[in-house]
Amino acid sequence: MKHPYIEIADEYIKQIHMAYQQTNRIQNSIESQESNMKAQRDDIEKRLTMETKAFQEELNDVKSQVDKFKENHNKKREDEYNKSIDKINKTLVQLSERMVKINAQEVDLEATPTEYPQILACQKQIKPFQDLWELCRDWVSNKI
Repeated sequence: MKHPYIEIADEYIKQIHMAYQQTNRIQNSIESQESNMKAQRDDIEKRLTMETKAFQEELNDVKSQVDKFKENHNKKREDEYNKSIDKINKTLVQLSERMVKINAQEVDLEATPTEYPQILACQKQIKPFQDLWELCRDWVSNKI
């Protein structure tokens, strides 16, 4: 190709054109990967939101179970009460472990980790009832 002021060989023009095409392919590939990563992130955020909602519902359920212990006063049901307390404590431990995983995912997504003070509050609230019903069980078992 001849230019009035500069002469550029056809081979150089072909190489420039090939470099331009490669650059465009790379750019298209990058844009495609970014789009895929955004879709994956959106999916992860959606699943985390659903998991967090389910977690909060389960935590609220445990809280209501703990609150019901104020109504428990039948000594003859102490075994049932102790089993319920054990189940609640195990659930609280599981919820604590799930909270750590949820918080790790939130940090991975560069979000502020959600605090769940209800877990500690439930643990503190159930403790006096646990002590009471364990004492009743021990007293009955030692009496016999």
